[in-house]
Amino acid sequence: MKSTDKDTLAASWPALIAQHQKFANSGSPTPTAPKRMRPSSIQRWPGVFQHRQQVGGTQSRAHVDGLMRGAHDGDLAPLVVWWDGRAWACIDGHHRLEAYHWAEKDDHEVPVVAFTGTPAEAMAEAARLNTPNKLPMSKSEKSNAAWRLVVVAEELSREATARAASVSPSSVANMRKVKRKLLDELALWDQADPLEHAAPRLPDLMAMSWPEAKDRAAGVHRDGLADPDEREARAQAIANILTTEVGPFMLRQPDIIARALELVHAQLPDWLMEVWKDGDDGDSGDEKDW
Repeated sequence: MKSTDKDTLAASWPALIAQHQKFANSGSPTPTAPKRMRPSSIQRWPGVFQHRQQVGGTQSRAHVDGLMRGAHDGDLAPLVVWWDGRAWACIDGHHRLEAYHWAEKDDHEVPVVAFTGTPAEAMAEAARLNTPNKLPMSKSEKSNAAWRLVVVAEELSREATARAASVSPSSVANMRKVKRKLLDELALWDQADPLEHAAPRLPDLMAMSWPEAKDRAAGVHRDGLADPDEREARAQAIANILTTEVGPFMLRQPDIIARALELVHAQLPDWLMEVWKDGDDGDSGDEKDW
């Protein structure tokens, strides 16, 4: 399946913008919008358009397995594609693309719908879309999607960003304040270092999740793993253990699972509630004056 090797926003966004701008400057017309395409010919920019955690987690794999069974029997819901300057790229349907691959239908034409807009608008559309065959986004994934849009999609209004990521406009406003504060700090740090340019560095913000950006702006430094990839890998390993050892029982008897967590540590449920609340759509609608 055709893909880029850029799976982070910091690496993908500048490359995508340069490629799209080069095509726009060439004066070439955008190809006619396709109605069916081979999955193998569809480009992927997961760092930009895959706002959810990357395809491959436990929940994600189960979702792909379910879709794969449908792909064997026929077409899934249309993929949404967008012209990136060189090829039609997937902005919605990454799990369906993966399902077609595992169903050995990479070279079978499948239904697609073309989206027209700027790179920022395409990124927002990727966050907004929610089809029946799509794995629902968690609250933390929605807040991270909103933060990513705030960082790179400056042309979008506060309301458009909020609608795209399903968060409140006040949360977007708070994220914009955090962005301005961090950019000011980065600029000051650059000025203090003669080897660096005294200009805001968006890639630094692109690499942060929303909780990390919020903590950084507030001067909070949490204990534990700082690298988001390491944190995600640790969380996935624990999720795999829970799925293997407990499995569907977690969904059938949540009260017993809750009691088990209390037995592990009396304060653990309260700590978890704090973490989940922190992963809501921003700051419960309250703006902090950074």
